[in-house]
Amino acid sequence: MRQGTEGWVELGFMVDPQGKPFEITVIRSTGSKVFDDAAARAIAQSTFEPGTLGGKPIESGFEMKYLFYNQATRASVGASPTFVRDYKALMSAMASGNRAAADAALGRLKIRNLYEDAYFGLATSVYAQKWGDEAQQLEGLRRAIAEEDVAHYLPKDMFQAALLTRLKLELKTHDYAEVMKTWRRLQKLGVDPDTRARILPVIDQLKKLRTDDSRYDMVEQMPEGSLLVHLFKRHFQAIVSDGFIEQVKLRCDKRYVYFNFDPKLEYQIANADGNCSAEFDGARGTKFKLVQY
Repeated sequence: MRQGTEGWVELGFMVDPQGKPFEITVIRSTGSKVFDDAAARAIAQSTFEPGTLGGKPIESGFEMKYLFYNQATRASVGASPTFVRDYKALMSAMASGNRAAADAALGRLKIRNLYEDAYFGLATSVYAQKWGDEAQQLEGLRRAIAEEDVAHYLPKDMFQAALLTRLKLELKTHDYAEVMKTWRRLQKLGVDPDTRARILPVIDQLKKLRTDDSRYDMVEQMPEGSLLVHLFKRHFQAIVSDGFIEQVKLRCDKRYVYFNFDPKLEYQIANADGNCSAEFDGARGTKFKLVQY
């Protein structure tokens, strides 16, 4: 409140049969450790209605987003004149291909509220498209979208364009579980008939892929020694090319399990467990191929 900053945090966690959360993980956020820690503490102190199976409470997986906004500044939402000036300088530098000027303008951007953070996400995505990689471009888009279903911070057309670009990148990187989530957001937002006609055949192919026995892989990296992936299929194997994976934690709709990673094994998830995410923990910078089939 004193600093006047805002942010959001999306958490994944399990809930035990007594309704108490455990295995709390930050999935995505605006990057403030203060907000990340506050959200994790709030979840840990909460009590939920547990999931049930056959009328009996069970361990179950959930995801929740916390929004931190400054009530004192809500009356004057929007970007500050200083942010607008530096943002325009950044976009101009990127348009002209002047990386040094773009880096300088990017360094001057000071984010105070959720509106500025969304535009910052867009800017970093454009920057990554020119001088970065697809993972960085996706990260910027996800920050701009802020895990929202409606356009709270960006204009609707800009928000929709960000979602469409995000969907294309997720398809390109084979992140099909995220593709389905992005498509659900686009459906809620509304897309024109031509766009819908182009995307629906791809979605139908993914629905078929989800249940057949074909294999595909995703190239992954753990810069901080941990990575959470929403799994799309029931079988998976991680093939490490650099570093090591020590442990895998599976958070499913109806089950939680963790185990020491064995690179020789292929793992299977029971249909009864529901949708699952896998957290891989190991050495910083570990690179691996995640095969799903």
